[in-house]
This record gives sequence, C-alpha cells and structure tokens, in this order.
Amino acid sequence: MGYHRNMPRYEFSKGTSHKFWEITLSKDSFSTTYGKVGSKGQTTSKTFPTTADAKKAYEKLVAAKVKKGYVLTKKAAPAKKAAPAKKAAPAKKAAPAKKAAPAK
Repeated sequence: MGYHRNMPRYEFSKGTSHKFWEITLSKDSFSTTYGKVGSKGQTTSKTFPTTADAKKAYEKLVAAKVKKGYVLTKKAAPAKKAAPAKKAAPAKKAAPAKKAAPAK
C-alpha cells in the first residue's frame, strides 16, 4: 500500500528519536504508516468484523499514541462534498391558443 497524503499525521520527538505515525480509517479497516521522519515508512493494515469494531480500535490506538507523546501535526484532508445539483430551468409558458375562425 502506498503513502496516503490525506492521513492525519502524528510526530514524536524525544532525544535522538524523531518518528511519525499516520492512520486512515476506512469502513471496517484501518491502515497505519510509520517510521523515521524523512523516510517513506512502513504501512500495515488491519481489518475488523464490523465498522464499529474498526472505529473503536482506531480511536483506542490514536489515544495510545497521544498518551505516549505523539503530537498531531497534520489533520486529515476533509472529504470532498459533491457539488449541489443544478436546478432545471423553469419550463417555458405555452403561447396562448389562437382563436378559431368562426364556422361558416
């Protein structure tokens, strides 16, 4: 799996250690990319039985990283919203009917 630019990015710096960690939640799974700052890093993925299980594990993992001292440095890019549908132009009014010629 390749590098995802829309992942939230966390970094940890202490002493000579300067690491990053990124995570993306996608339905019933998540992917993490981690490594030394400046490197491409490694990516791992984990799948769960349900979307709720994946979200719970995602939140627990983020909380654990923050507790260890990782700091959010880049928020995930927001999902693009679909453009609103254009309203159809109002229908043209029909021209008034012509009067029929009188019968002879």
